[in-house]
Amino acid sequence: MKKTLLLFCSFAASIFVNGQANVPNSWDCAGAFPAGYSEYETNAANSYTSSPYYLSAPAAYKIDRVNEYLKIAVNDVAGPITFHVRGTGSAPWQGTLKVQESVDSIVWTDMNIYAGAAIDATAWATHTETPLSASRYFRFILTTKVSGYNIGLDDISIAIPAAGPEQEIAASFSIINIPNNGDLYVNSAVGTPNVTSINLENLGTFGDLNITSPITISGPAAADYVMGSFPARISAGNIAPINYTFTPSVSGSRLATMTIPNDDSDENPFIINLIGIGGSYASEPAASASALTFSNVKSYRMDVAWATTAADGYLVLRKSGSAVTDAPVDGTEYDKGQAIGTSKVFYVGTGNAFTSQEIIANTGYYYAVFPYNATAPYINYKQSTPLTANQMSTNGNIGTYYTTIDTNAASFLTTLTSLINNHIQIFYSNYENYIIANYLTRDTVLDKMVLNCDYSGQNIQYSPPFDFAATNSSREHRMASSWMPTFGVDPNHEDRYAYSDIYNLAYTNQNDVNLMRSNHAFGTVGTTTGSFLLAKWGTNTKGYDVFEPRSDFRGDVARALFYMSTCYHNADNKVSGGSASVRSWAWNDLLVAASFGDTAWHLASKEDQCLMKEWATLDPPSNEEIARNDYIASVQNNRNPFIDHPEWIDLIDFNTMAKSRTACTGGNIGINDASVTINTEVYPIPATTVLNIDFTMDKVIDLTFEIRDMSGKVIYTNTSKANLGNNHKEISTSKLAAGIYMLVMNATGYNAIQKVVIQ
Repeated sequence: MKKTLLLFCSFAASIFVNGQANVPNSWDCAGAFPAGYSEYETNAANSYTSSPYYLSAPAAYKIDRVNEYLKIAVNDVAGPITFHVRGTGSAPWQGTLKVQESVDSIVWTDMNIYAGAAIDATAWATHTETPLSASRYFRFILTTKVSGYNIGLDDISIAIPAAGPEQEIAASFSIINIPNNGDLYVNSAVGTPNVTSINLENLGTFGDLNITSPITISGPAAADYVMGSFPARISAGNIAPINYTFTPSVSGSRLATMTIPNDDSDENPFIINLIGIGGSYASEPAASASALTFSNVKSYRMDVAWATTAADGYLVLRKSGSAVTDAPVDGTEYDKGQAIGTSKVFYVGTGNAFTSQEIIANTGYYYAVFPYNATAPYINYKQSTPLTANQMSTNGNIGTYYTTIDTNAASFLTTLTSLINNHIQIFYSNYENYIIANYLTRDTVLDKMVLNCDYSGQNIQYSPPFDFAATNSSREHRMASSWMPTFGVDPNHEDRYAYSDIYNLAYTNQNDVNLMRSNHAFGTVGTTTGSFLLAKWGTNTKGYDVFEPRSDFRGDVARALFYMSTCYHNADNKVSGGSASVRSWAWNDLLVAASFGDTAWHLASKEDQCLMKEWATLDPPSNEEIARNDYIASVQNNRNPFIDHPEWIDLIDFNTMAKSRTACTGGNIGINDASVTINTEVYPIPATTVLNIDFTMDKVIDLTFEIRDMSGKVIYTNTSKANLGNNHKEISTSKLAAGIYMLVMNATGYNAIQKVVIQ
């Protein structure tokens, strides 16, 4: 919630303007938007945080999509607008940036058009535009977008108009400017008068400012106000007081309007909105909001909207799994991200819609909308009968993506590679924009954000904008860069699609975790060298240096490694401009260059695919991993098949990148050293009351059936005799909550894993 400046004289008062900025104002394009600044964007996290792409540290505003804009709303006549622009991409810059003004934020007029080389692509340039006196809205909009060419915007300032000889009215309370149509808060006990003095000023340099007729107070509570003395004339450059007395007749909000007739050519009359408070709090909104609706519902976000009521703003609480039973406290302002009981504040503001993030798949989210009036310390919430509703996030958005894949076909692996290799490159440098700010980051108190280190589980807090160095963090290649076949032999290595593939990147603590992981294989640490929270490193039973992440991220690691080899094996590992690089990504062929004290080694000699398959079994795709898969698919335009179909892992020998069900014969693929995948069919999908399992066995054996939720918790288990040949098993699902589960079938020497959807 926007903080309000409080002034205390013989009474408490405050001044604020909803959604508009005072004049003059400035912004260094770092951190949260100041009052009056807003944006329209098709890709969140519009900031540059690395030099030379900011003018003043630590950030510049980034515009990188067609028709994206930064908008500024002001509450008074604006003077010259000064801003700094730099284009990205090679010179000459390509595209069109318009600087526009508007009276009503509906009809826009170009102040200037910067096209092509008019934007400097090599250095920051300073520009100044002078708006019309009636304009109250300004925006910077990218109307023509050319791939590779973006806009950096920094250090924006809006000055007051230059003083001329003509009379120019201004008003202030104490030292705080009151803009035309601004709000002045004053409170007093019921029946107790308070006298308020407002300063009127003539900013002109020659002519007198004349009050052309009596100053009046009107409106619904005008009877609670008595206008006092006021000057008839104020000479150039001088200030004179006007006084009024507020005596609240009842408690709550007492609204009135002060009208000051004058001979300022563009601010006659000058209006001050008087918001008196009888007692401690404003009037509570009379009615709750209505019609809470959800749209664009995905596994990683949803849009929330409601019909408005007569209120100054709304606070929205959210809770997962059960209804919101908490409520805000009158007189207290809350920040987005702040906890109230067991709920969390997800929206505070004057609008009636927002995008709810911090969402994972297959989870029910409960919302409660509380209208409020005024601002602290007078803020009053309608705490009773809040508008409530709940919405389940989706359970994965696979759709028809895999319709061309036949797991029984000899071409299964090459067809799968062709499918997932066809995707969009999101540059490594854009990880912050696409993943951190638009997916991973979460709101917390004191206007801060928080992230979790994927490997160690560490909470990392920061004040926006995000900065890798300041937060001691990195985006880490799970399949290490030095394992990739282009490393050391290809000058375009870091420009290749594989280097920047988001599915392979993990967010980590840099010095305490990422440096320790180095390019070592993942594995089970036998002798610990060091640790940080839930991550550790050391040597395994074979004496190799290995890194072991937290247990609930090990399956994520394994599925990323399997994805990378499948996506790029003997396929196009191109750079953005084309230029294919086709090499083997089989683990037997990935010769890792000598580094960090190791001699050169083949990946398969130290990275045990059977252990990775065991990790994938013991840590199946969680609701969070499913959501991340869906989100990455929305921007990279491909999917990780081993999240959508974890059972496919056991169809591939990653050491040779060949279709094989026996890659880990005698190895450690599953829970009980299983080596043969049971031929299994599960139906219906989704299941409602009964899950049917048809499977074939080549011997009589005791077979264990487990259903696990997406955290890996076993919620059903049964062991029964399996016969030679065809078998049928039924499991009642009527008592299971709707969602995604894993069916694990296991016996000595046998294993099967299937994803199950319960509806």
